[in-house]
Amino acid sequence: MSATTAPAALRESERAAWEAWIRPWPVATAAIVAAGTTAALTVAGGVLVRPGWFALFAAYNVVAFAGVGLLWRRQRPQSHVGPLLLLLGAFLAVVSLQGASSSLAFSIGVLFDPVSALLAWYIVLAYPAVRLTRAAAATLGLAVLAVAAGFVPWFFLSPDVAGATPLARCTEECPANALMLANRPDLAGSFATAEEILRVLFATAFVALLVGRLVVATRPRRRILAPVYLVACAWIAAFGVRGAVRYFEVTDVRLWDTLGWFLTGTRVALPLAFALALILARMFAGGALAAMMQRVQGQPTPAELERAAGEALGDTDLRFAVWRSESEDWADVDGASIVPAAVAPGRQWRELRSGGQPVAGLGYDAALDDDPELIDAVSTAVLLGFERSRTDSERQRILSELQASRRRIATASATERRRIERDLHDSAQQQLVALRIHLDRASERLGRDAELERVGEGLERALDEIRAIAHGAYPAVLRDFGIGASLSEAARSETRARVQVGPLGRYSEDVEAAVYFSALEALQNASKHCPAGARITVEVWEDSDEVRFEVRDDGPGFDPATAVGGGGLVGIRDRLAAAGGSLEIHSEPGHGARVRGAAPVLRPRR
Repeated sequence: MSATTAPAALRESERAAWEAWIRPWPVATAAIVAAGTTAALTVAGGVLVRPGWFALFAAYNVVAFAGVGLLWRRQRPQSHVGPLLLLLGAFLAVVSLQGASSSLAFSIGVLFDPVSALLAWYIVLAYPAVRLTRAAAATLGLAVLAVAAGFVPWFFLSPDVAGATPLARCTEECPANALMLANRPDLAGSFATAEEILRVLFATAFVALLVGRLVVATRPRRRILAPVYLVACAWIAAFGVRGAVRYFEVTDVRLWDTLGWFLTGTRVALPLAFALALILARMFAGGALAAMMQRVQGQPTPAELERAAGEALGDTDLRFAVWRSESEDWADVDGASIVPAAVAPGRQWRELRSGGQPVAGLGYDAALDDDPELIDAVSTAVLLGFERSRTDSERQRILSELQASRRRIATASATERRRIERDLHDSAQQQLVALRIHLDRASERLGRDAELERVGEGLERALDEIRAIAHGAYPAVLRDFGIGASLSEAARSETRARVQVGPLGRYSEDVEAAVYFSALEALQNASKHCPAGARITVEVWEDSDEVRFEVRDDGPGFDPATAVGGGGLVGIRDRLAAAGGSLEIHSEPGHGARVRGAAPVLRPRR
């Protein structure tokens, strides 16, 4: 049993492609080594105001983004988020050179500050599909403009530069800019002002875009966006406010420190937000699977499966289709033929397969492929529900056919009994009666003769046996007067038995035969096993659209667990089941026995 789709079919190949050049242990080892090296350079450099904090911050950035990137690569190998996070971790390792005492290393670290920021902003704006919309591209364009028109001229025209991270503030020993092209601090200041203005515009557009996406997102999509977007909004908001404070030349040290620590804290939370998004996705997928399994209990219809899957995925336009093997096409919940290839733009198609063969399909919002755990969980639940419903329907069909077959057998058996009874009465019995008459006439003519008397006695015994056989095959009383009268007639020879007949009508031959012969078998069993002083009661009545009987006695009883395998009880059970009825046996050694049976009321055809 499996669920496949076009993106899903690429997962294994993409996983192999990523694993070909992203090995977890070498990457993790490199990240740890890079973090340790940059931390050591920072502490040894002594050019920052808070070298210890910056070393810890820089090492954390490298290890955290590398670790979360590896986690994404493992959990979602088809996604580019993992490799991009790994690349960001590598860039941040270069940025951490801002703590070095070497002018060249320090300058390279400052230069990579906006490069790593642009990559981080791109990842967030393109998350989770790593595709930029027009609005996102325009927003990122403001950041690129700020870097190109503000930071780059400022950097190459300034003798003294510093990183944007609050913890990267230099002491008086700050290295000179080794990459300066011209010493024009006055001109550089103008570009720095332009950068601050563009930074505020970018931050405003960034936060507005992410908040807008959260507002219009479906509930499942909002769950995967929220961890990253909320942290990113806080980070960029602090980034923009810090630019505005710098533009207005605010000198309040407490405000600067508060903004600095808030900006640092949100940056620390960013890789954790990406990890949390994966964790929540798996949690919600598990919850969706459990909820779906509850909703698809029993025999859900295709329409119910469609509605349940749509609600679980937050996709009101989701469509469920069934594969019709006889016509080799797809049908929607209303039975109309559909063509999966004609799925509307922005929609995706997934085949649900069982035993390698398609059985059903889902047409859903293509954006849900960015949350594969959820779509996989819902697809699995839908497939299980559909397969169970199909299996239950097939079982019900087989049971119905078996029940119908049993009824036909019971009807044929009753018909055959009546035919045997009629044939014995109309042929063999009549011929023996005629022979008996001829024999009596011959005796009258020839006088008393011992040999003729013995022949006459033999004819009487033969007639008695034929009458008994005919009565056993299908009693005439049962045929003419029904179940109550026939049971009363059958119990006459058993002095210990008492028959109680409740409200009864006439029923179909198979029902009357099943109840009569079952009750008679139970009576004969009681007569056989009960002692002379025992009491046997036979009751028969109609109740709740069923013809019921009960045979109880106060004899020695038995253990049903060991006695049910006996031929008599098995025969009763099978005879009732053939008529759609059931049997109950209650007994224990020393406490008598009670045999109860029932068959559905079926009126005779007129």
